[in-house]
Amino acid sequence: MGSITAPTKAECELLAAEWELTHNDTRRRTADPVLKQAISAYIEKNTGILAETTLHAYRALKETGFPGIMNMRIRSITDDTMNAAIKAEYNRKNSRNGLPLSPKTVSNEYGMIATVCREYKVSWDVKLKKWKPPVHELSTPEVIFKTFKGSSIELPVLLAMWMTFSMSEIRGLTKSGSVKGDILYVDRVKVTVDGKDIIKPVAKNVNRNRALKIPPYIKKLIDEVKTDELVPLSARAITKRFTTAMKNAGLPYMTFHDLRHVAASTMEMLGVPDKYKQERGGWSTDSIMRSTYIQTFNPVRQAYDQMIDDYFDGIANDPNN
Repeated sequence: MGSITAPTKAECELLAAEWELTHNDTRRRTADPVLKQAISAYIEKNTGILAETTLHAYRALKETGFPGIMNMRIRSITDDTMNAAIKAEYNRKNSRNGLPLSPKTVSNEYGMIATVCREYKVSWDVKLKKWKPPVHELSTPEVIFKTFKGSSIELPVLLAMWMTFSMSEIRGLTKSGSVKGDILYVDRVKVTVDGKDIIKPVAKNVNRNRALKIPPYIKKLIDEVKTDELVPLSARAITKRFTTAMKNAGLPYMTFHDLRHVAASTMEMLGVPDKYKQERGGWSTDSIMRSTYIQTFNPVRQAYDQMIDDYFDGIANDPNN
């Protein structure tokens, strides 16, 4: 603070008191922001660092999540207050389907709040409902192949079930960047945020930055694609067509992502060791992937890849399918 001058000592003391009150309040707001402001600051600080999908989740949380405490100063939120807010969040309705939020959603939201407030050394002792990922009955590869053979989404279905790729990886594949001879490289992913497609490199996510030999059946489907993108459809379109086809075929409900579970289950059935399952599907930890990635095409790995391709080729070329 600089010098304060005034005609009288009393006026000087009053001005000094006002300055102290104002600046103490500013410091207090910085050290103890309301929750919504803390989330905004976190988003601003991490823009360009965190994935856009992650930032989108924080923005959505700020606008709709935990409304009872979003305008409270974070240091005034007690354990009891937070637990009451969590209970209320379990009862809040999802705007898309009108159902109460799932335990997973509330747990994810609280995790984001805890991450933001940890920077202010604020934390709570809370009780969250336990949740388990839903387990769907998986149809066999033979049934799935027969259901989607010749369909508009045969290629993305096989890329997921046969080659283990996720939706975002499939949507990021291109002829010009991903296909090198008979090798298919996962070099980027495509996600949709607020209706806008975003392309992201996956080099930092080592376990997903991988390469697989393209089976002849899938190579033929790729060659028939007219666009540079192997699968130009939106994730919503792929999901809708997949769900509709499964329903029309009278098959148990599965998500498109469950095709990766079919891939993993098939490898388990074929006796593929965990190391190669994890490597092929991009499920390994960073440390494991760093030690194995340069050996991606070693003879043992090639043998297991060939085993998997032979199995799916048998299905693909079965005259009954």
